[in-house]
Amino acid sequence: MYLTLCSDIIGSADYHCELCALFQVDCLSEAHLSICSVLCLDTLTLFVHHLAGKVHLPCETEQINFNVSEMPLEGLVKLRHVAGWAVRKELERCRRFIRENMFLQNTETRQKVYAAHAKCELFEEQIIVQFAWLKDITSSP
Repeated sequence: MYLTLCSDIIGSADYHCELCALFQVDCLSEAHLSICSVLCLDTLTLFVHHLAGKVHLPCETEQINFNVSEMPLEGLVKLRHVAGWAVRKELERCRRFIRENMFLQNTETRQKVYAAHAKCELFEEQIIVQFAWLKDITSSP
């Protein structure tokens, strides 16, 4: 981004005239253009850092106590829905990764495939339950 902006500035006719006046020459050499591009880039970087220093985002420092058992039923239903969506997306992502990389011989990739497989097994054994079983025991259908 900086380079594009600097090249636009350096290529402008107004800037070219100012540079000729700065160096007191009629025609700018490659050295002049090189020095000017470094100056332009450094000035823009300095400006951006100065601007970033002036922007302060509020930072939350207080701990929020959140008790799921005190939530209303509507909130619990929404929480279950979002949690189910997140589990499904992660399970699909892991399965896709395993399918795409299960035959690769790279040791690092092979370890990632084993880790993804272990995550899939945990999801299927511990988190995902049969709908019929859930429908029978839930108090919030």
